Order: sequence, then structure tokens, then C-alpha cells
Amino acid sequence: MVDVRALLTSHEARLTLFGVVCAVVLGSVVLWLYFVIPVKGTASATLVQPDRSQRAVSITLSTMAWEGYRFRSAERSFIVAAVPSPTNDRVAYVTRTKDKVMRVSVADGDGDGGVEVTSGETGIPSWSPDGGSIAVSRVPDGVTETGVPENWSVVRALPRGDSLEVGRGYRPFPSPNQRTFALTSDGIALLSYSDTEPLLVIASPVPVPLTTPFAVSLDGMRVAWAAPADKSLQVFENVNGYFIPLLLKTDVHPDSLAFSPDGDYLLVSKNTEATSTLSIVRISDGRTRLVGEIGGLVKLHAWLYE
Repeated sequence: MVDVRALLTSHEARLTLFGVVCAVVLGSVVLWLYFVIPVKGTASATLVQPDRSQRAVSITLSTMAWEGYRFRSAERSFIVAAVPSPTNDRVAYVTRTKDKVMRVSVADGDGDGGVEVTSGETGIPSWSPDGGSIAVSRVPDGVTETGVPENWSVVRALPRGDSLEVGRGYRPFPSPNQRTFALTSDGIALLSYSDTEPLLVIASPVPVPLTTPFAVSLDGMRVAWAAPADKSLQVFENVNGYFIPLLLKTDVHPDSLAFSPDGDYLLVSKNTEATSTLSIVRISDGRTRLVGEIGGLVKLHAWLYE
């Protein structure tokens, strides 16, 4: 005679075991998906501390430890920002002297052999993909209203100091084809030369403020910003010359952004009054991984792998 109760018990045990195995496998897959997001490399940033003092720092993402930059200068100055080149052999420095004069220079990691690129009221420089030039925005002589992107001029400069104005806008990023992305009041534009009309590649339905978080991948194929209309994180990709939406995250309102060197991830900072939270967003599917918190307000400039 067949023991029906034993069969049912055995069947239930198998179902229970199957459920446990599925849960373990599913959990492992979720953990794998979580941990493949790379928490590696360093981020160059400006750290604004609770006393409102600023210093240029390099943040090691795996440990969330930071260190400041040493800088040798004939005159007393402090570093507002230090942005390493993609080849990691030169650094673009923004310094402010005790007389509040700002200068952008290119030098090695200790500030030796520096060449001044521009001075006056300037923004944060960005490097071309090959490390051969930088782009920086500055306020032209005689301009007093600085809250409008078009009141800033965009300069492309070589490390030895030769420079050329390429248009008007703010927070420029060089592209591989010698053009330059920049924020304008109407959206994100591509600049060629100062006598050439900018090409608007991403339009904004509302005026774009200078504080808009904005970043461009090294290959120039992806652009990200916190949309001025609703502060959502938006990523666009160049497809046959047109930038089309690639990612929209309405639950992420970044205060600053930096692309990974391969352009597949975004490092995002979200600031409170006393701390900043860093996260990594995978662009392909929007998955987000928390990196950690750091004391002070973080303004991201670039993300380099080690």
C-alpha cells in the first residue's frame, strides 16, 4: 500500500528545498548585479566644509577617504579645484590668491612647471579626451551680470598657455572633434568658434541656471544633466548626430555629476547642509549603488580609474 502521507511530506520537502534554492540563486544574482557596479578609482572634487572654506580634493571611492592637493606657488594661494587630465600626467588648477584673484593654470601634480591659462572670474576647467587641451569659462572684461550663461566666454587652451575663445556659455566640456559642449540659457549647445552660431543639441523649456549639474562623457557621445525644469537626472546619447534620451531618473536630483572614463556610469553627489552622499548610476538600466557619505559639500569635477 502506498503511504500517501509520506509522499505528500516528501513532495512538500522538495518544494521547500526548491524554494530555498531559488531564493539563494535569486539573491546571488541580485548581489552580483549590485556589486558589478564599479566602486573604484578617484574623483576630483571641491570640498566645501562647514566653515565654508574650500579645498580641492581627490576622493578614493573604495574607501571614501580624501586628500588635498599640495601646490607650490610663489604667492600665497589656495586651490579651488584641481582636475587631472585623462592621461593623469597633468592637472588643471583653479587657484585664488589672498587678494581674491582667480587663475587657471596647468601643471604637474605638485604644481611645478605651471603655465597660466587665464585669470579673472573663472569656472571649472575640463580636459579634452586626449589630454591635449582644456576648456574653461570666464567672465569677459566689463561684464558685471554673471548669472546668465551667455555672459561667460568659453576658452579652449593648450597646456603651454595658447588660448582661443570659441563662444559663449558656461561649464564647457571639449568633444573629440574640436567642438565644445557648454550650458546656455536655452539648453546644452555645441560651440565651434566665437563667430559661429552655437548648435543647440538639448533644449530646455525653462531658462538654464549656472548651477545646473552637467557632464559629458570623454568620447562626447553621452551628455547628462539635472534637467532645469524638474531636477531629474537625464542622460542623452548621440545617435547619428542627434542626442536622444537614454535614461530618465525622477528619483535622483543630483547636485553634481561625473562620467566614468568609459561613459557607462555616472558618479552622483547629493548634498545636504553638512554631508554629501555619493552614488553610482549604471546608465544602461538606471541601477544605483550607494558609495558612501563624506562630510562637507562635494562638487564633483571628474572621475578617473586607477
